[in-house]
Amino acid sequence: MAWKSVTAALALLVGTLLACLRPPPVIEHHSYAPAKPLLTKIAVAPFYLGERLRRSAAEGVAAAEDARAMMERVIAEEIAARVIEVVPAGDVKIAFVREDITGLRVKPRSGAAVVFESFGATAMLLGEVQRFRERAGTKRGATHPASVAFVVTLYAAPSGKRLWSARFDETQASFSEAPGRARRYPGGGRRWLTAHELARFGAGAAVEALVSSP
Repeated sequence: MAWKSVTAALALLVGTLLACLRPPPVIEHHSYAPAKPLLTKIAVAPFYLGERLRRSAAEGVAAAEDARAMMERVIAEEIAARVIEVVPAGDVKIAFVREDITGLRVKPRSGAAVVFESFGATAMLLGEVQRFRERAGTKRGATHPASVAFVVTLYAAPSGKRLWSARFDETQASFSEAPGRARRYPGGGRRWLTAHELARFGAGAAVEALVSSP
């Protein structure tokens, strides 16, 4: 009986260790309808700011708006790197203003119709930056690591039908505490990333998941 208890305890310990070494997925993503046939020309709509970042922007903190612009840019660049035509968020914003699509949230059907008519886009990507915290320190030593969270959703144009979504939520882990997870980072986990680098890492993973979806 004692040996059975020891064996069970060892099995539990091994399982826990393996779970710690096995890193979680870089992103969580879901397919709602076939997206691949519509990955011809994607319009990146202006990203939203999560509640906390929105308050920061309202208080005149430029970093929140910088985070929004940076996320729009890196997502567009990652899409373009997969040889997919992209309409940048700046152009989409101009079209939305022209068509009087304003407010806190763009309705997917309205936005998708505009990007189809204005640019011939076959899909529209909407995103929200939920967290964007810069590291405190340098690449060799940080007291607080970079931390980024965002959500992106792809809609068909012009119908506005939801096709796919992904969420990235990552605070950089050190190599010593989570080697399997840290090895995936740019630099193999041997240096502390900036928030920009962490965001691009997430954007790349999200777009790669999108182009691999059905």
